[in-house]
Amino acid sequence: VVKEWVRSRESKPIKPVRVNSSPCQEVVHERNINIGEILPIPYQYRGDAAPFINSAVVVVKDPKTKTYNASFNRMQLHGGNRLGIQLVINMDLFFIQKEAEKRGEPVEIAALISPDPYLFLAAATRLPRELDEIEYAGALAGSPVELIPCKTVDLEVPASAEIVLEGRIPPNTYVEEGPMGEVLQYYGSTSTKPIFEVTAITHRKRPILEALLTGTIEDHVLCGVPMEAEMLPILQRMAPCVRNMSVLPFFLIAVIEVEDFEPTQRGIGKNIAMAALSHPWIKIAVVVNKDVNIYDTEDVLWAIATRVDFDRDIVRVPDTFGFPLDEMKESRDAPITRMGIDATVDPRHRRRFERARPRGFEKIKLGDYLG
Repeated sequence: VVKEWVRSRESKPIKPVRVNSSPCQEVVHERNINIGEILPIPYQYRGDAAPFINSAVVVVKDPKTKTYNASFNRMQLHGGNRLGIQLVINMDLFFIQKEAEKRGEPVEIAALISPDPYLFLAAATRLPRELDEIEYAGALAGSPVELIPCKTVDLEVPASAEIVLEGRIPPNTYVEEGPMGEVLQYYGSTSTKPIFEVTAITHRKRPILEALLTGTIEDHVLCGVPMEAEMLPILQRMAPCVRNMSVLPFFLIAVIEVEDFEPTQRGIGKNIAMAALSHPWIKIAVVVNKDVNIYDTEDVLWAIATRVDFDRDIVRVPDTFGFPLDEMKESRDAPITRMGIDATVDPRHRRRFERARPRGFEKIKLGDYLG
């Protein structure tokens, strides 16, 4: 999956095409909008303050770059046509809103529920602000995204959606938002967030409202796989011995697999770990040899327990910017300490660390026994 994603990521962006009609506008609500009556927004966790829309892809046209940006932003139901919207610090929509607020202007946005999967994946990918994420979704799909004009805002949005909420984020208008069961399986704090004033809701005649159960593997896959596609080529350019990496099932921890390297490269595991820790969301980076299954947590823990000298093989990097929702931070803007673990075998002693395998292990075919 990651290799194919990398190939698509490096493909030429594909410009979208415009269409005049779409099933996502079969039903239109423009007057007396009551979001909670129109949409069955789920109430997921026991301590949630209210129902939340947590799987919508928010589309905005960046006034600075003239490109489309897509992102995931949780939204809390506040009654009527108002939603509180979380703008993650240091992400594109956060900057777009702050810049518009300084000008005293609203930000027109559209929130898409259940769009084409490629837009879903593009919205989860960290890209330079000047790149158009709808064109990037086209590159992932290998074909152009179809766009349709919104009814009440000056935006064009992917026509594949089941439901579209149109509206604006007005300047200097905030509301108490949270708590909600978040991506790290904690509720997080209550704080003031901007308001999303919905001016129209359009949807198919029998729409499907897709939701994510935050903090679970379905959430972490969405965050993690784009991170792998972003990081793997960088690590491989820095150290060609890197074979693969995984940030699943929990995307704050990266496990990197390397080929056996020569004695002249002793210590390369620490270099690779530090390179992985440069990603703002990675808190722990573990580097292992190719005989360790990076997708098996038990195998990774075995490597840490049997191949790590904790005086020599641990790297600590204090006072670094980390994942904004990390509850270990004293405040949202507080730094964190990261850790790199070199769990690779010293190439001078490789024979001592040959894993004991059952005789004929490589020839075993499970199908011979299971039929």
